[in-house]
Amino acid sequence: MKKERYRKFCSNPSARQDEGFKGNGSHFFCGVENSGKDTVSTITATQSDEVVARVSTWAGAIEVVAAYNAASGTTGFQVSMVPHAGNGDTVRCFSKGVFGDGGSVSAAVQLVNRVTAGETIP
Repeated sequence: MKKERYRKFCSNPSARQDEGFKGNGSHFFCGVENSGKDTVSTITATQSDEVVARVSTWAGAIEVVAAYNAASGTTGFQVSMVPHAGNGDTVRCFSKGVFGDGGSVSAAVQLVNRVTAGETIP
């Protein structure tokens, strides 16, 4: 999918319906936008699927898990730090919450090095 079409798709519910994603059982829509190409890689998944996205460097990875909770009728997410290629620490669930509900977001922040004004984050 071209980036321009992807951005329209993400910001316009009727565009999603026109593309056939609404009504086909899709609950999740995932896109990788800044991949250095003019296209966006996308996937869809149903409510019964758990979606896992991982962004990795040689120093470690960040993993986001999104899942639908049928009992509460909500879709939640969990963010963790995980090793990649044997490198990096594991910090399970350092943030979690419910999609669309800013008040539900919680985070366990561990400050290893304090970042002061003007410094870059390592």
